[in-house]
Amino acid sequence: MNESLRVRIALVAGGFAALFCLVVGALVVVAVRDSNAIHGRQQIMTAIDQVQYQFRQGVFPGTLVKSGDEATQVLNAHGKVVSATLQLAGKPPMATFQPTATQIRATRTLCPPAGLKGCMDVTAYKVFRPDGPWMIYTTIPVIPWYASSTLAIFLVAVALLLIDDVSRGLPRGRQDAGSGGRHPGPDGRDHGRRLRPAGPGAQDQG
Repeated sequence: MNESLRVRIALVAGGFAALFCLVVGALVVVAVRDSNAIHGRQQIMTAIDQVQYQFRQGVFPGTLVKSGDEATQVLNAHGKVVSATLQLAGKPPMATFQPTATQIRATRTLCPPAGLKGCMDVTAYKVFRPDGPWMIYTTIPVIPWYASSTLAIFLVAVALLLIDDVSRGLPRGRQDAGSGGRHPGPDGRDHGRRLRPAGPGAQDQG
């Protein structure tokens, strides 16, 4: 097969493979992000349910138990923290925003919430009590666009392996220059001698 044709076929195949990996990688990232978002909402609702259970019991422990990587605070009607998960124990309220008069829940992204690090999605949940509305603040880390660092590293590694595989499939260049233009014949002897320019004293060998 013609060498230039082999190069074109290898490049086209590599381009289609790269496009396929790009599409599949994008679909995987979207699926993982959606899964993480659903899991995050479940963590928030679990944290709120646990606090509401404490309301029904009428007793709040000093430290709330986490169900995942969320952080939670409970503020009384006077804005004082009465209970929190361990990473927020003894710290001021993580946020000051509240749901509107017609809402019981509101969510904002804070970078960072008070007492925490990094960007977080903070949910404020209003609970009506005899002495006034109490607030439950619970937060989870913001999901990055690449879904997770582990997934990003895996996709980059796959892309690098693909590039390496395509480069190995390209035909190697001829090494004529390094051999001085000599090509051994079938009998192993050198039949490709260089032609020397005829000098002034060259004799006719004919």
